[in-house]
Amino acid sequence: MSNLEIRRIQPSGMDQWFTMRIQSLRDSPSAFLASPETELAQGVEFFRARIAEGGNDNVIFGCFDGQDLVGALGIVREGQLKARHKAFIWGVYVRPHYRGKKIGNQLLQTALDFARNTMAVEQVNLSVDSSRIPAKTLYTNMGFKKWGTESRAVRVGEEYFDEDYMSVRF
Repeated sequence: MSNLEIRRIQPSGMDQWFTMRIQSLRDSPSAFLASPETELAQGVEFFRARIAEGGNDNVIFGCFDGQDLVGALGIVREGQLKARHKAFIWGVYVRPHYRGKKIGNQLLQTALDFARNTMAVEQVNLSVDSSRIPAKTLYTNMGFKKWGTESRAVRVGEEYFDEDYMSVRF
């Protein structure tokens, strides 16, 4: 783990990200609204096109250990004209073996810097499974403030999970 690098994932590099995305949805089903079945049905080409067409308004950052993708997150600017001052963090995931090594911090800081300097947004939002204390701690430490909770926001099988909504303003 001596060669960690955060960089933007280009459309041509989406295959490795998509493999990790499916793994993340299987490993942590309550952490994501998406399901592996839905993502597999859409396929990697759906995401490749969204990133290719999104320019600086739809970006995925990855953390690489050499050539291996070990973590990622997406950030997307709101599409409606009256909401373009905001962006949303999605799909945050770090492979289990790499957790606790500040990769989430590095990814999130990269995304926040990008949001502030390139997207020129004023606010970044995210949502997080209320029971995911390490993730909530990361977001709080990076300046996010909780502004609400949706009860029973996610259902996995017969189990329900609450979702906390958080924002940071620049």
